[in-house]
Amino acid sequence: KRTSRALLVLRSAFGAGAVVLAVFFLAVAERMVYAGDVMPGIDVDGVNIATKGEDDAYADLSALAAQLETAPLAAKIGDRDVSADPSLIDLDVDEIATLAAARRAGRSGNPVEQTIGAIQRRFRSEPIDLEITYSEAGLEGVLDGWQAQTLDGRIEGDLEFEGTQVIEVEPQGG
Repeated sequence: KRTSRALLVLRSAFGAGAVVLAVFFLAVAERMVYAGDVMPGIDVDGVNIATKGEDDAYADLSALAAQLETAPLAAKIGDRDVSADPSLIDLDVDEIATLAAARRAGRSGNPVEQTIGAIQRRFRSEPIDLEITYSEAGLEGVLDGWQAQTLDGRIEGDLEFEGTQVIEVEPQGG
């Protein structure tokens, strides 16, 4: 009875080890198959570029960038809808940097992380953020313009600095 229990434990351990080893080799094979492409399960701002080659993924990212760089910036302040032209904040999507981040995603030098990532991406996508730049001064101008459009007299809170002292400016209702 004791030897049959030990044999069962030994067989279970070998079975579990075989499964882990098989999944590891599948993750290595996945990495080799998609060597120049974006790994499966990679998503950039709602655009599925998984398993696409560099040219196709770049084309999809360029289309998204063109849309974002020309579509009006929209917001809702209270019950009022406001918008602004994206050129006011010099919005720029860096498609090359975004593509590089998407190609790095799912690839790791850590074999455990690589194996777990290969499994996880089968059940949920891995979102990658767009690499963007914008003018902070332009954004402040847009926000100030939107505040003026609301005409309710509200003044947003702020922080002012005098040397090393921080002065809190309380928001005021209109």
